Amino acid sequence: FNKQELNLLHKQFGLHGEKGVISKMLMPIGEATGRVDALSKIYQNSKEINDVAKQFNIEPLFMASIIYEEQSHLLPFEELNDSKGSGTSIGLSQVGVGELIKQGFYPNIPIDSPVSKLSSEQLQQGRNYLVNPKNNIKILAKQIQRLQNKLGYSPETLKSNTYFGSHALSKIAYIHNGFSDYPRRIMDYMKSDDIKKALNGNLPFKTPNIKTPQMGL
Repeated sequence: FNKQELNLLHKQFGLHGEKGVISKMLMPIGEATGRVDALSKIYQNSKEINDVAKQFNIEPLFMASIIYEEQSHLLPFEELNDSKGSGTSIGLSQVGVGELIKQGFYPNIPIDSPVSKLSSEQLQQGRNYLVNPKNNIKILAKQIQRLQNKLGYSPETLKSNTYFGSHALSKIAYIHNGFSDYPRRIMDYMKSDDIKKALNGNLPFKTPNIKTPQMGL
């Protein structure tokens, strides 16, 4: 993105910019340990991802790449929070309750309300909803559609095989996550044969082929 685009995105969506040094160091470790689990989750939910992507006219590989990125870099406490239906970013695509508000999930809560306006019961209701993989996939698709409309793109232009489409998808990926290195990884994952295989309902491995590092005494 050029400087003008970045300034506009930061102003409109309050993005984070670059990750901290420690977070960057942990990224390769997270993917090395989480790759198999992430691909397995795409495989297990491949039909739902494809069906919802078709319904919303979104490239299923874009959605699968977001899920892969989020699931392959989950930290242990994030997995625990997911299983309990807690935390700020939840489920397959790590969307938050704030996105539910923007999508009108809560009938009596204005769509521009902060999460702090929710009662503890409403907050837990949203978290429980997002833990369900089918719900999470649909909310991700609706988020992509919402951002597409807000940025002024038509569904036909959001295709990764054109420069304009790739650039538009990169913007949406950036807003989804908020960190500036995220879009590049998503676009790289869209070229992954393993993710494509999992999305087509074929596990790209027979048994996990990641060796657990041996810790010295």
